[in-house]
Amino acid sequence: MPPGLGRATISHWIDDYIEEVAVGTSWWVLVGGFGLGMPLLAGLAGLAFRLRYAPGTYGIALFVGLAVGFGLVLIARERVRYRAQAFDRSGDLAALRKLTWRDFEIVVGEALRRDGYPIVKERGGFIPDDGIDLIVEGYRKRIAIQCKHWRAWTISAPRVREQRELICHVQTTRWLTRDSERSASLAHRGLEASRCKVERSDRRMS
Repeated sequence: MPPGLGRATISHWIDDYIEEVAVGTSWWVLVGGFGLGMPLLAGLAGLAFRLRYAPGTYGIALFVGLAVGFGLVLIARERVRYRAQAFDRSGDLAALRKLTWRDFEIVVGEALRRDGYPIVKERGGFIPDDGIDLIVEGYRKRIAIQCKHWRAWTISAPRVREQRELICHVQTTRWLTRDSERSASLAHRGLEASRCKVERSDRRMS
């Protein structure tokens, strides 16, 4: 497995839970599940560790569970809203170039979701994962994607070469240098199961 794909951190686990469970789940399911689950967990912990019952324990656990459930609902809704707005702002190549690098990653992920991929995990931003910005799962595939959003630079060979063990598709709105295209081709030949593709896109992702 390529480096980064198997790395599990607390922040990634929380983000994956929000993405795979909270987003798309009814609010009452999240709030009710955590509201009932926290007191139950407190009771099981008391039995397992033989803790003496303290008055208010279950009430506090209920409050914490409801708070966590409502918090997840708000985070999930804000995430969906922000993604939709970022995608709507990317109507053409000029609009894409005006996006920040973080919004560009979000737009790429949203385009993949709308293209039918059920799971798109964001790995870029301020918590990088070995150069992987997105992990896409669906159609019996697991794809690692690195996004480059540079307004003035070409994508040089070292930038492609550093992803040689991960690369399966290179798509850019800027020209690639000849060396970088050669590096992508070498990566393709070096990975038996890969489909390496290099292209320049001037149209909106859909």
